[in-house]
Amino acid sequence: MINNYFYPLNFAGLGKEYSDYKSSFFTIIPVPFDSSTSYSPGARKGPLAIIDSSIQLEWFDDELELENYKLGIHTFNFLDTKIHPEKTVEILEKVVGKVLKDGKFPIVIGGDHSLSYAPIKSLKEKIGNFTVIHFDAHSDLRDEYQGSKHSHACTARRILDLDIPVVQIGIRSLTREDYNFIKSNPSKIKTFFAREIYNSTKDYPLIEKAIKTDNIYITFDVDVFDPSIIPSTGTPEPGGLGWYQVLEILKMLVNKRNLIGFDVVELAPNTSGPSEFIIAKLIYKLIGYITFKKEKKGEKIIKKEHKH
Repeated sequence: MINNYFYPLNFAGLGKEYSDYKSSFFTIIPVPFDSSTSYSPGARKGPLAIIDSSIQLEWFDDELELENYKLGIHTFNFLDTKIHPEKTVEILEKVVGKVLKDGKFPIVIGGDHSLSYAPIKSLKEKIGNFTVIHFDAHSDLRDEYQGSKHSHACTARRILDLDIPVVQIGIRSLTREDYNFIKSNPSKIKTFFAREIYNSTKDYPLIEKAIKTDNIYITFDVDVFDPSIIPSTGTPEPGGLGWYQVLEILKMLVNKRNLIGFDVVELAPNTSGPSEFIIAKLIYKLIGYITFKKEKKGEKIIKKEHKH
């Protein structure tokens, strides 16, 4: 872990000029919460591990030839998750609601996947029509799991209950009931299985065509990656996607659609290692794709020099 007496506990270790809430476009909302975990616990440790690891990131992105932080990245204090789970979700909804009201971009770091419902619900109330792009190894379509309708295993089903269409990417673990539900609801949900896209890019345009709205939200469960890349997750599954596959899909989504927010969930670090750094870099890359698109459109970015 990084010694935070020397570095601010801000994503990427940014100084005040690029992390102040008022001047920042991006907001990081860390939520150390994993009360619905069903296999290996530890996702509550994910936000701190990711933010700590992000301090080691190089700010310059060679792919984009850009310092991705230039729109500003504010990191909220960690949400208090020692209260009742439903209260945590309610508070998160309010925080995201404020971020949206202030014209900023929400990035939620979990925590288990049940948290994703809160920012998506807030965006539904604020923006209305959009599609959720669901990166995951698991379909998360159970109507109820272990006595709860808000388990991490029910996330996609609860999103559909909000009348929001879902496009799933990387799925490779689901029940027969989940599979039948997908086949029976083609207008609500489209699933791209990992085995179909693992060795080919031909399905990437099909992913884009499956999205019927301009606005999209990304919910990113880190177990979509192959466990050889991200071993630190609660329910790893073999046969996952690779780093550059995921980046190409994310870049396509940002370029072709209007991304209105995203969350990254289910990192469960056991020891300090590569998984949390990789996820920190993934978040920074996605911030970069958005910043690059805005810069190309001539939108204002912060021009101050910033020294690492």
